Amino acid sequence: MVVWELTLILFILFFATFVRSAFGFGEALIAVPLLAFIIPIGVATPVVVLLSITVASIIIAQDWRQVNFRSAGWLFLSTIVGLPLGLWLLTAVGEGIVKVILAT
Repeated sequence: MVVWELTLILFILFFATFVRSAFGFGEALIAVPLLAFIIPIGVATPVVVLLSITVASIIIAQDWRQVNFRSAGWLFLSTIVGLPLGLWLLTAVGEGIVKVILAT
């Protein structure tokens, strides 16, 4: 990987995390389509997920007293339901189709 590609990837991840910190969501919506232009989507998706988990863990560690656990439970449940569908889509469908779905 060339230095400018790595720099661009880091900038995209920084910008996506900045958007998340400003609006509370949108990290993956920005990062995955932009990273798909540089690296394969099968690599971009796990990178963004790991970044998102890291950022969420830091936020939870700082603000756990303000968490509404009832709402968080519903979000967790919907994530558990949607995760297998997303994994299947990523592995069973070709990269070109996933890029069309993500509009990249």
